[in-house]
Order: sequence, then C-alpha cells, then structure tokens
Amino acid sequence: MKTIGILGGIGPESTAELYLRIIQKVQSKGVKKNTDYPHIIINSIPAPELFSKNPNIKPYIQGIKDLEKIGAKKIIIACNTAYLLLDVFQKHTKIPIINLRNEVQKKLGNQKILVLGTHNTIKQGLFNFPNKKYINLTESEIKKLDKAIFELNQGKNKEKNTLFARKLAKKYSNKADKILVACTELSVILKNQELPILDTMDVLAEAVLK
Repeated sequence: MKTIGILGGIGPESTAELYLRIIQKVQSKGVKKNTDYPHIIINSIPAPELFSKNPNIKPYIQGIKDLEKIGAKKIIIACNTAYLLLDVFQKHTKIPIINLRNEVQKKLGNQKILVLGTHNTIKQGLFNFPNKKYINLTESEIKKLDKAIFELNQGKNKEKNTLFARKLAKKYSNKADKILVACTELSVILKNQELPILDTMDVLAEAVLK
C-alpha cells in the first residue's frame, strides 16, 4: 500500500478521529499482523481557519509540500472546507490529493440532501451537484452552526454545541433522505447517531484505502 499523508490540525481532534477511522476500516478488512497496517504520515499544522473571505493558505501549501518531501504518495486533508481550494493545492504537489467532492458524489443517489458544514462549504456549494435535490438550512442556522464548529475546534462549550448540532440534524431527519456531515468537527460529535447520515470523514477514509 502506498504511504498515506494526512494534512491535519484543522482541527487536531478531528484529525485524530480520521486516523482512527482509517485504522478501523483496515481492521474490518482483516489484519493478521502489524505490518498489514498502512504507512501513515500525519502533518498536523497550526493553520488559520478558512472561514474568512481571503484566508492565509500558505501554511496549507507548505504542509502539503512537507508531506510530499517526507514520502507520502497520496494525500487527504482533514478539513472539508479546504477542498474548496483543492485545485490550488494540487498545483503545488505532484502527489494526488484525494478529491473529496468526487468521492461524495459517487455515494449520493436520487435523494433529498441536507448539508451540514461551515458557512463557506454550504454557501460556495462544495457538495452541490447537478440534478440533486437539497434541503436548505436557514441563514440563522448556518450562522449558529458556523459558531458551533469554530468553538468545537477550540474545545469550547462542547456539550452545548454537541447538543445543538444533534438537535439540528434530528430536526431535518424527516425532511432529508440523507444528511451529509460535511465538517470533520461535526463528524466527531454526530457519529453513531441514529440518523440517515453520510459522513465525509468515512468517505475520505474509504477513498484513501482504495
């Protein structure tokens, strides 16, 4: 198996969860000895959030270059919003970066979809696909969800923000056929919920092991 590079730190807790899910998926395929596990390099960078209109992406680019230099042969980014800049990042490395948008599209059928993610992920349509039907959050809900994600990344008000995100997902569970969890912070707190969820973190973990 090729060496996997994870560009993480955005945020650190969700990066750890992504690593864990990759390992669990390897185990589900059958592991007989420790050498059956893939070689994984995690570059956890203290990069700025991508919430602003003109974020500083230099740390992301450097982080990707570092992974290539260390020996990664394919890369995943532990941040959904970062995939809005995939074309920019890919220009700075010869190593293929898994295209999360394409991988998600393969998983979605003819269903009504609700996207839960950052303001940029939702408003810039990272997971908007032709001929798909969408259920939309209100502007107020998007704003509150953005704040919750920001605080979760900081480790603040976890109980309050977890409750809010779960209530929000449950509210739309009867309207949407599929709830696309499109933020790694949300992936951590919405896992194992009895909801019609497609988690992009699981999609990433599966895609990188192909």
